[in-house]
Amino acid sequence: MPSYTNMTYVTDVPSLPGAQPPRLWLATMGRFISAGGFVFEQIAANAAVHIVESGSGTMRANGVDYEVGRGDVFTFFPQSHYRYWDAPQAPWRYTWCLLAGKDAVAALQLAGITPEKPLVRGDYATLIEPLFTEAARILRAPRTPPAFAISFAWRLVDAIEQARERPEPPGERNIVETAKSLLDGHFSSNLGVGDLARQLGVSRATLFRKFKEAYGTSPKEYLDNIRIGRAQRLLQESPAPIREIAAACGYDDPHYFIGVYKRATGRTPGQDRAGG
Repeated sequence: MPSYTNMTYVTDVPSLPGAQPPRLWLATMGRFISAGGFVFEQIAANAAVHIVESGSGTMRANGVDYEVGRGDVFTFFPQSHYRYWDAPQAPWRYTWCLLAGKDAVAALQLAGITPEKPLVRGDYATLIEPLFTEAARILRAPRTPPAFAISFAWRLVDAIEQARERPEPPGERNIVETAKSLLDGHFSSNLGVGDLARQLGVSRATLFRKFKEAYGTSPKEYLDNIRIGRAQRLLQESPAPIREIAAACGYDDPHYFIGVYKRATGRTPGQDRAGG
């Protein structure tokens, strides 16, 4: 029998007492893995975005068939009929996000996705995966920040729009540009150089060599420089505890963050906050 796994993360409706619900937020995120032969049919109740990480299949939207493969985004719109299935020999693996709020459809249209064009092709999986990895980490935590569901929804729409405007890399000559873009945009996640190399389909050594040739520094050093620069600004501008600043800059371990910060600046985070 065909089987699949579908790890889901449900958020609470983010709202203040007596206030109207937000106009856009993430209601549910799912990580779907098919074992082959998956097929499903529904009339969508909400807008839902699916970013395919691997595999291939077909989506039938209001009677029109679309072939869907790795990197593509296929989207459901409220009150539309969908039937979708993967290829038995190339099962789907994708992340899906259920978007709620009055502006969900309009926001997707801003990103170039409409009921008449529910499929967009490109390298979306590579470019957006760090955002999903970060979201899964936050949603697994005992407490999710109240504004996370709202901020994530807008970040997702923005990431789709940016990826849509970016030409698909024609080969290895653009690997370093894509790597730099991912590091610039997702430095606050727990993205590692090994993860980055796997997403780009190259070895860690190849990524290191090409990045060093292009920018004169390693991907790890470049990432640490971005994070430390952000941490310096937060230490001056935010009263948040150092452990929270570390997490906001991509460091889960505050002690490790302090060591990296001191090696980079010659000072501890506490010294910079104290202005001494």
